[in-house]
Amino acid sequence: MKDMLKIIALSILTGFLIIGCDINPDNKNDTPIDEDGIRVVILPSSFTAARGSTVSFLVEVKGSDNQKVDWSIESKRAEGTGFADGEAGIMLNVDKDETNSLLIRATPQADPEKYGEVLLNILAPNIGDVKVLLASGAVEPWLGTVHVKPGGQEEFFADTGDIFYYEVIWSIVETGLDAAIDAEGKLSLGNTPPETSFTVRAVSTVDESKSGTATVLVREPTVTSLRLEPSSATIQLGGGIPLKVTAMGTGTSDTSVDWKIKRIRTEPFTYWEESDLITIPPDEIWDDEDEIWITVPSEEDGRPPVNENTRIDDGMFNVAINEATGTIRVTAVSKVNPEAAASIIVTIIYPGIAPPEPPSIN
Repeated sequence: MKDMLKIIALSILTGFLIIGCDINPDNKNDTPIDEDGIRVVILPSSFTAARGSTVSFLVEVKGSDNQKVDWSIESKRAEGTGFADGEAGIMLNVDKDETNSLLIRATPQADPEKYGEVLLNILAPNIGDVKVLLASGAVEPWLGTVHVKPGGQEEFFADTGDIFYYEVIWSIVETGLDAAIDAEGKLSLGNTPPETSFTVRAVSTVDESKSGTATVLVREPTVTSLRLEPSSATIQLGGGIPLKVTAMGTGTSDTSVDWKIKRIRTEPFTYWEESDLITIPPDEIWDDEDEIWITVPSEEDGRPPVNENTRIDDGMFNVAINEATGTIRVTAVSKVNPEAAASIIVTIIYPGIAPPEPPSIN
């Protein structure tokens, strides 16, 4: 996520470059020249940069074989703002404390009387409420506690609300803990005992008054609940749907489960054949292969068992072609914690069933 913000910031800054870049067809930012004189062209001709960033400039001395120039800043600047040589031009390192717009000047060594100038605008920070998240995006810690297993690791990310000024300083508020968080937000636990709670803090590098925190609780990994998707389904005989299991818990996302398939009820199948209403009893099903009706044995509670070919294979719930129509409950039970389970209700119907309207009676 941090790399994504860098890409977005670079894209927007590039937009500033395109908008602010002026090839100067009228030489409005270049030194006026005689027909045989020297003219200095700097690209981009204007630019907007964030504090602490690096800006590159290209220069061309027209009218001379000597392309060497002397660079200078013609306005007040922070001490840390200065030039460095680049592969194709000059680079300006903008100090993190820079607040002033800077007028950059290039003076050609071939004619010190001439020069070209670029105005560099400094973008002011706009830091909002700093939010501390997990880099994985799995949890929003400000809504609750982040669980980390003993001796484990977790990576945090800070959202400052400003894609240009996104850098923060990480720290652990409490002292004396066998735990550390590095400059990139990676938390590492040593021999921190279970049930230890502490606070991780992120402070904006450009505005120390803006910070965010997350509470960390050291706890052995376990699955506390499951989510099963879809939440319900209707499947034709012989059909199937993929099932997705999501595990929520402490220090683990183990989705290994045991499956249970239980019939809730069977339903009679009713349809119109010419002018007659045909009803198939709920304890009978049609076997297409042998083209006969088969009576389904009933359990003690009166519900027929689910067909052995109605099962889950590699996350796919498949309904047997000779299953009884009706309603089935599919349940996933966590192998890590059997008390964590989730269910969906599946309605089984005959293929292509959309019962026609009954014939009109005149």
